[in-house]
Amino acid sequence: MMAHQTKRSRSFGFVTYQELSKVEDCIACRPHVVYRRTVDTKRDMPKVGKNAMNEKKESVYKLFVGGIKDQSTSASIEKEMTQFGAVRHVELKMDKTTGMHKGFCFVTFEETDYVDKAVLIKNIKIDGKEVEMKKAAANPSRGGGRYRDCMDSGKGMCG
Repeated sequence: MMAHQTKRSRSFGFVTYQELSKVEDCIACRPHVVYRRTVDTKRDMPKVGKNAMNEKKESVYKLFVGGIKDQSTSASIEKEMTQFGAVRHVELKMDKTTGMHKGFCFVTFEETDYVDKAVLIKNIKIDGKEVEMKKAAANPSRGGGRYRDCMDSGKGMCG
């Protein structure tokens, strides 16, 4: 990509593949070196919705999964999530008074690309129930290290 005014490189570019499998091959063969420089390759995410620029381009390791069945376990969630890549941790959010989970969880992956793959699919079935997947966003009002879920936004289970 070139800057219009200076006609100099903006130090990034896009590669379009004919087949999705080639994107997967590219991601799997990281790191890439171009002219003796290591380049960072990422899956490009489509712009969707009013917060597209802020929300979708952010690289995160954590995925929000909403609409989980009461009987679902961390193991059954992890089993389904491994179709996107290696899972580091599944955090089922529990209700302190009832001891049951709240119907959503956070899944932490080994690579940010795995989150991007899941978000592109958006909905999958876990234990026979369709669930929604979104990138988890850091919530600076809670110290930055914690993640905002859809319950915090007042939208219930993601909308």
